[in-house]
Amino acid sequence: MRPMHSGSRHGLTLIEVLVSLAILLISLVGLGHLMNAAGDRARESQIRTEAMLYAQSKMAEVMAGAVAMQGHSEEPVDENSEYRWSMESDQGPVDGLWNVTITVSRSRGIGSPISVNLRQIVLDPSRVGSTQDVPPSASTTSSSTSSSSSSSSPSSSSSPSSSSSGSPTASSGSTTPSTTRK
Repeated sequence: MRPMHSGSRHGLTLIEVLVSLAILLISLVGLGHLMNAAGDRARESQIRTEAMLYAQSKMAEVMAGAVAMQGHSEEPVDENSEYRWSMESDQGPVDGLWNVTITVSRSRGIGSPISVNLRQIVLDPSRVGSTQDVPPSASTTSSSTSSSSSSSSPSSSSSPSSSSSGSPTASSGSTTPSTTRK
């Protein structure tokens, strides 16, 4: 048999083990709540991101003229019916400019819905032209300009023009840039 020493301990008592297990369980419960809260925030962030993408898509439709420049009340988004969108528009300070606000929202079941607003000043799509559009008066002006330049005197068309910097430039009828070598 071993002799008992009054000052030495060789193990943990049952009370110490129970206290350490209680501390571990309380910390695990706290970490579980933190994980749930982080998951909820991540899901809310995902919903806000999707809502912003839908709002940008609707704004692009407004700018392209696919959606009329009038107010729209809560309507489901075409791509995802869980999201609803609305639009407010009013004439801006300049004729042809509109202040457009698009709101996309989604209910989350508990509490208030998550909503995103996108505001932008938009040029009226009915006034926006295309690069393919040619006004009828421009074609007659360009033909009269070309005929007047061809009827100019030979001495004026053969003289090189120079810019204010002194470097030679191409004549007005040329489309190629001039280069200077040193």
